[in-house]
Amino acid sequence: MAASADNVVARRNLGQGIRASHPASNVLIYDGALVGLNAGYARNLVKGDSFLGIAAERCDNASGSAGDKKALVEAGLEIKVAVTGASGAANVGAPVYASDSNTFTLTAADNNLVGSVAEHVSGTTCWVKLNTPADNALA
Repeated sequence: MAASADNVVARRNLGQGIRASHPASNVLIYDGALVGLNAGYARNLVKGDSFLGIAAERCDNASGSAGDKKALVEAGLEIKVAVTGASGAANVGAPVYASDSNTFTLTAADNNLVGSVAEHVSGTTCWVKLNTPADNALA
C-alpha cells in the first residue's frame, strides 16, 4: 500500500549521499517513502516513474506549485523492509521492485526496479540495497 504517513525505516547508509529534487505540485512526500520522477518533478513513487530513492524527510508541497520546495532523497543505501515473495537466503541478490511508494516485491510485472535483496532477515523481511538513478539507467 502506498505511504500514507511518515515511515520509520531502518537504514544502513553506504555513502551515496542525499540529493535535492523539486517536488511536483500538490504533493506530500512522506519521510521514508520511495520517490519517483515524473515530468521532471519528484513525487511518491508510482508505477512507470523513474526511481530516485527514498525520502530523507517529509516534503509538504501539497498547496504549492511544481518546484516550490526541495525534497531530500537518499539513494544507494540499504533499508530493512518486508518484500513480498522473499522467503530465505536464496533470495539474496534478487531484484526488488516496487508497485508504489511503500510496497516491495520480487515480482517484476509492470513494477519499478528499485534495488536488490542484500540480506534476508526472517520471513519476508530483508535488507534491500536501493539503486541509484545511475544504476537504473544501466538496467
